[in-house]
Amino acid sequence: MLLHTAMIAAVPPGPKTPAGDHRRPSATASSGDFLSSFTGYLLVERSLNVASAASYLSDVRQYLAGSDISDPESAAAHLTAKSVQKWLRELSHAGLAATSLARKLAAVRAFASWLVESGHLAADPIEPLKPPRLPRKLPDILSVAEVEALIAAADRGKDRAGCLRARAMLELLYGAGLRVSELLSVETSNLNLEERFVRIVGKRDRERIVPVGTKAVGAVRAWLMVGRPEMLGPSSGGRNSPHPSRRLFVNRRGGRLSRMSAWQIVRNCADAAGIGKHITPHTLRHSFATHLLEGGADLRVVQELLGHADIATTQIYVHVDREYVREVYRTFHPRP
Repeated sequence: MLLHTAMIAAVPPGPKTPAGDHRRPSATASSGDFLSSFTGYLLVERSLNVASAASYLSDVRQYLAGSDISDPESAAAHLTAKSVQKWLRELSHAGLAATSLARKLAAVRAFASWLVESGHLAADPIEPLKPPRLPRKLPDILSVAEVEALIAAADRGKDRAGCLRARAMLELLYGAGLRVSELLSVETSNLNLEERFVRIVGKRDRERIVPVGTKAVGAVRAWLMVGRPEMLGPSSGGRNSPHPSRRLFVNRRGGRLSRMSAWQIVRNCADAAGIGKHITPHTLRHSFATHLLEGGADLRVVQELLGHADIATTQIYVHVDREYVREVYRTFHPRP
């Protein structure tokens, strides 16, 4: 597998790992290949995308530096629960949030697992460590009226192609509950507008089929038939180009729309609609899930639509609207 060279810097050679009570001698891989092999493990065995693997690698490098381990190949000799706890404690005292600490621990855990699987360690010394307790934060959501106002605001711009793109994006974010990364990865071949569904490749390359409502279908059709060709033109992958772009949502040069551009489009529509809340593309995903549950949808169905691997992730939406839960109780319980 080809790896991005920016992710894997050369590491100077170091001493072999001595045997210990739970350690094996170091494998014979050169120091230059050591972290490269770990990165390959993240990409192949853990199915992480390149960005996530790069973040894990950066966290592991930070741990090694913070623990005065100059040679990554000697990490097996020095990796202990105490050293990781000390490193995390220092980061916590420096003001790092619990969520960031949990991610860094996950990265070092993955490193320890790789050391075991590759024969550098006989047992995982940090397995007993528990991640920091994360605060339970309920997601921000929009009311149905606010969603309607947000989408309607997409039509107020002077650029017709830009308006059609914005409306199609908002309709899909809310109508299908997509993550922004999923939205920007959708290709035209992933759409079936006749049957009204879109094929999504989510986290860890998990595929799911998500139904799309009639309003979203109409908005996407208008973007594909009018806005997208008008924005791109024949020379940049438009409808009459011999090399049309595969991405559903593109910028004016025919390239993939960036996350920042998607965020700005949502923010501009929120400002135009006069919505004072802090709104991001993910706010529409939260609203999608909450409104489905408020309407009586089964939690397992919502889990499938959102692409959550664990239903516990979906359950947070059950706690969003406690008044709705109370109303259901008063309506259906025989002794309210």
